[in-house]
Amino acid sequence: MKNRDRTLYQLLLAAFVVRLSYALLIPDFALSLDMQRWIKVAELLRQGINPYVATSYLNTAPFSMQALFVLDHIANLLSLSLPFCLQLLFTAADLAVVALLFQALQAMGSSFVSKVILGGYALNPISILLTVQHGQFDVLVGMLLLLFVLELQRYGANKDDFAWLLACFYLGLAIWVKTAPIILLPLALSPPALSKHTRFFGAILALTPVALSMSVIFVLAPQDVADKVIGYASVPGLYGITGLLGLFGWEACFKPYTQLFFLAIVASMIALSKLCSEAPPRSLGEVSLISSALLLALPTLGPGYGHQYISWCLPLLVVTFAHATHRLQVSMFVSLVLVALTYIFEYGMMIIGNGLQYEFITSHVRFLAGWNLAEILTVLRLPMFLSMLLLLVLLTRDILQMRASAQR
Repeated sequence: MKNRDRTLYQLLLAAFVVRLSYALLIPDFALSLDMQRWIKVAELLRQGINPYVATSYLNTAPFSMQALFVLDHIANLLSLSLPFCLQLLFTAADLAVVALLFQALQAMGSSFVSKVILGGYALNPISILLTVQHGQFDVLVGMLLLLFVLELQRYGANKDDFAWLLACFYLGLAIWVKTAPIILLPLALSPPALSKHTRFFGAILALTPVALSMSVIFVLAPQDVADKVIGYASVPGLYGITGLLGLFGWEACFKPYTQLFFLAIVASMIALSKLCSEAPPRSLGEVSLISSALLLALPTLGPGYGHQYISWCLPLLVVTFAHATHRLQVSMFVSLVLVALTYIFEYGMMIIGNGLQYEFITSHVRFLAGWNLAEILTVLRLPMFLSMLLLLVLLTRDILQMRASAQR
């Protein structure tokens, strides 16, 4: 067995053993609210009830509903619990990410790569907690976007149209799972060397999965889908800008800020399309840098927040770290350590507090007794928010410098 293969197997084994061990040890009451909601959605599907109508738990295209239907039947067939089947699915996605990262970075030296992947993903507490305890499908988005970036880089290096079409296909699957990756559409469709016909077919690959699936659920429940999916902007007031607005009692600003952020995203997509059409990114480091910054901007500056949102860009941040300057690597390391510490505390409170972490915190920290949950979480997450904001600024600076060099 080659040393390279042995290193990969060791990384995969380490990632699998840690996740499986945590899945077997964690009590049911400590599973996230999302995981508990998946159980309810599966029950409704068994009864033939549309969960988009009966609940507000589904806020994306129906991939998660379809996956839950299949996994629930597999769980019943094998006499396993649905949460455990979800944990196995997300663990498999994590193992695929580890293998893809190893393949993508192997040219940089096996010792360096193994350390980066081991700390950045395989044994990263962020990834472990989101895969096992949180149980959202965003883990699959991160895997698909990593495939998207790898194929896009292959196209940039070889001008292989099939690689570009594969990139569009992977992006389309990611948008089907969660809508957020649509922000990367200009990055996929902007290469000037492509013919109009090829570009059109790529757009079909990127948009057809979500369009077809949304059309089905919209026909069945147009108002519910309009309100709970199309109009969904996550939960404001728990983190970042909207959290600080809520802390000062400016909840009335939530809606205007959401509208302003949406316009900023549209403007960013237009600007990205122009930049990439003039000088398409070619290297893996450049493609991952641009993708990471765009995806990181959504939870950092966006109106809503969810722990799982970092899954969209975590694999890409590992790639970016491997290609980054030392200064940027230090900033990324500090930011991800703060995220990991925040997540360990919050998810740990689910276990220590017997699933009642808010009550546990307020009963043990007296000066917080008069605070509501949104205020507590905003302050608790403030160091993480500031570090991610700084990281976003540094990533944006590097992108602008890289783009300026490419246009000379």
